[in-house]
Amino acid sequence: MPRIFFLRRPFPDTSVVLAPQRQQVIDLARDGLTQTQTVRECLQRRDLAEHAVVIVDEAGQIDGKQLLDLIRLVRDRNGRLILCGDTRQHGPVEASDALRAIERYSGLRAADLNQIRRQEPKRGRTIAERKHIRDYREAVKAAAAGEVGRSFEKLEKLGAVVE
Repeated sequence: MPRIFFLRRPFPDTSVVLAPQRQQVIDLARDGLTQTQTVRECLQRRDLAEHAVVIVDEAGQIDGKQLLDLIRLVRDRNGRLILCGDTRQHGPVEASDALRAIERYSGLRAADLNQIRRQEPKRGRTIAERKHIRDYREAVKAAAAGEVGRSFEKLEKLGAVVE
């Protein structure tokens, strides 16, 4: 599912956006977010501000121990933790089902995102790039709708499927 980082006002100074992998952090920064770092960096530095708002992108890719450590750190700073991720996605081997367990057993209310915002054609610099993004977005929509065959056909036409 798409990112939820479309905010109408700037983040407070006590906010931070985390992601499991360095490339995800780079992508978040490219999308205009300035206070970004990996989950591991945050846990190693432990310099989270008091009452910080911590937003974690792709939270389903975090292993269980890291997520527990992050929850404890945020709790110790009297902060808020927002976990964003798709529990239907398959994560890396070291990831756990912690996000799915939180969703299923915590009693917390989850927000559902049902509109794709990440693949935005307007971000393309050229007409060809905008068309490529638009076509890629259509492939993502097809996959989200369960039309896997149609999605792969579109991705193959884009040259995104490599054997």
